[in-house]
Amino acid sequence: MIFSNAILAAAALFMGSAALFMGSAQADATIQIAGYYADSNVEAYLKRDLVQYNFERALSDNDGPLDATCEAMEDALDFWNSDDPDEGAYLRSIPTYTGTESDEWGEFTSYYGSKQFHIQWVDKAFQQGLNPGTNLGLAPLGAGNGKADFYAAFVNKIGAFPNLYESGVWVSGRKNCVGFEESIKKATSYVFQFGEIMQLLQAAYDSVNSGCIGSKETGACFNAVQKWDAAVATFVGSMEGNGADGLDGGPTGVSLFSLAEKRCANMATCGVTADGNDQKEVASINFTIMRLFAAGRQATFQGEKAQMKVLQRLISNKLAVGNIQGTIRYAWRLSGQGGTPNTLALTPGVDAPGFFDNTPPDKEVGEMGTFAITVLPKLWACSRNAEKLVYAEIAIGGPKTVTYVANSSFTRPSVNFDTLKLALECNYKCLGITCEEVGSLFDKQTVNGYGNGATGAPLARSVTCNDGKMGTVLPNSSCKRQRGAEKKVCKPFIKRPGVTGRDKLEFYYNSIGTRKSL
Repeated sequence: MIFSNAILAAAALFMGSAALFMGSAQADATIQIAGYYADSNVEAYLKRDLVQYNFERALSDNDGPLDATCEAMEDALDFWNSDDPDEGAYLRSIPTYTGTESDEWGEFTSYYGSKQFHIQWVDKAFQQGLNPGTNLGLAPLGAGNGKADFYAAFVNKIGAFPNLYESGVWVSGRKNCVGFEESIKKATSYVFQFGEIMQLLQAAYDSVNSGCIGSKETGACFNAVQKWDAAVATFVGSMEGNGADGLDGGPTGVSLFSLAEKRCANMATCGVTADGNDQKEVASINFTIMRLFAAGRQATFQGEKAQMKVLQRLISNKLAVGNIQGTIRYAWRLSGQGGTPNTLALTPGVDAPGFFDNTPPDKEVGEMGTFAITVLPKLWACSRNAEKLVYAEIAIGGPKTVTYVANSSFTRPSVNFDTLKLALECNYKCLGITCEEVGSLFDKQTVNGYGNGATGAPLARSVTCNDGKMGTVLPNSSCKRQRGAEKKVCKPFIKRPGVTGRDKLEFYYNSIGTRKSL
């Protein structure tokens, strides 16, 4: 999506006016979060990303010799089980608002069959990683969907990682628990944060429902706005600050805002024009999300419940983009290697880059499967047909990702990237996103090679769909339908929504705060 100066000016107007209308009681009590003016009382939420950061440092041994080893997991487990509110106690309390369950988080708990599915996922990954001799079963628990088999995926390869020579010392089994590490930290960062954001927005809505009226400076009104601001603080995080936190301007945070910054470089969707591949630029989707947050703040202050609910759903839609991009990236890396070669690969049937031939692809399997935790419930809500096909490709420990014999080219993952890509793209309209927002996958590929040193023009590994043909073109997408070859190819990937009527709802809008339908 290309953003004009007028759109960015509108975003600034919403952000500034939201602070202005809060009145003199708050004029000197605001902080800026990536250009968004928030109540200063939410600074504690802004800094909670440091809990996640410290947790990830424990898992990685602070990038020391035990990075991603099972030994480091023992220290991280102590952090996870801690009752310290600045450690695991906070992570395990997410989502912190336990009142009304938002529709958006409700899709997740319905799909996984438990309100504690995210906690169960992390618990099981720790338990299985530290008890490799016993198959401890699937995660999450219960009869829900989206199960992961950590034992089948990772345990059989412990000890298969090569020894590495580092700092003058041979380190045995380096990264032998990397699959567990990725499955844990990607969940606590991107899945937990999604739940926290959605529930904080719901808390704001519930406060308005309890009597917040924008024309009166009531306690309920301020509380509602603070809850909305807290969701923004959680989305951005203190490490991102105002959108560029590293010494080189690149993202080093652990928030969903940071995830979008990292993935936009892979998909060439960075910057105001949404066509850059430099992660020093703000991700295009982050402009969209921040604009929606700003509009929602004003609607919250004014007590416009209907607008708040519309914007809550839109924000949920757009938050999924980074996880969809991550799922696509790692699915491509794990494709073209087995009996179902990736026809969209640059060289069909040839191993995609992403891991060394003598190292099990645990990192890639863990990342793909955990990014998909956020994708699968949304896809299921739109089409159980699509979800079933995607889950069959990306399930951690499933037949397409497990490698029973370490270091054997005959048991490499065989993800069918074509199936996954089409299942997602055919549901973009139902998901409330566009082909252009997700982008094409480049991932450092150029006409002359692959990697940081590759020269020449960027070369797409996989080209994104066409919004005009998929019916996702903006504005007025409600008038558009899939057509031509796309209509035919999408037939196996649509229908049978997991949430009744979900595929019939329209989630596109002509402009900020202007509802077309709900």
